[in-house]
Amino acid sequence: MSKESQDRNCEVCSEAAGSKFRLYQDEDIVLFLSRKGIAGTIIAAPRKHYVILEQVPDEIFEKCFWMANRISSIMFETLKCKGTNIIINNGDGAGQAEPHFCVYIIPRYENDSVSLSWNPQSVTQEMLSEARHQLAGQFTAETGEKPKPVPEKKPEEPKPEQESRPQENPEMDEQEEKKPEPGFPKELLRIP
Repeated sequence: MSKESQDRNCEVCSEAAGSKFRLYQDEDIVLFLSRKGIAGTIIAAPRKHYVILEQVPDEIFEKCFWMANRISSIMFETLKCKGTNIIINNGDGAGQAEPHFCVYIIPRYENDSVSLSWNPQSVTQEMLSEARHQLAGQFTAETGEKPKPVPEKKPEEPKPEQESRPQENPEMDEQEEKKPEPGFPKELLRIP
């Protein structure tokens, strides 16, 4: 990490620059084991210092989440965890501990005594309408597009079994195979 792209007071920048628990790095992101929480928790973070999600360029954000997906699969296979939490704490109000955007990939086990639950409040129709009005107005200002109403979905009638099978499309399979993936060391991706 160059000195210009890191914050000397940022624990994530320090870890990214010299952690002996680093698992992967490239020009954009770094993955390393967290010293806090459940053993095996991995942090995916941009190498450049971005405080919150809104500052992170789209391609780096996508790469962090692509890596989180891969790491989650690896955790199931190698750590034999029962689940994973993939978390972003975005801003002080959301419990962000360090001033550096991070994606936490946390392996979960039965009775691991970690509680990430929250008690959702009941929201009235009036509150939903007001929030939609405010957000839709900003959405329109940002994108120039008005949100379209979502038509009510009618339940589908069950189809005979032979019609419900997916149609094979060899052209689609070839296109999917050609889709490039972000660079990731193949030795880290030993997933069946």
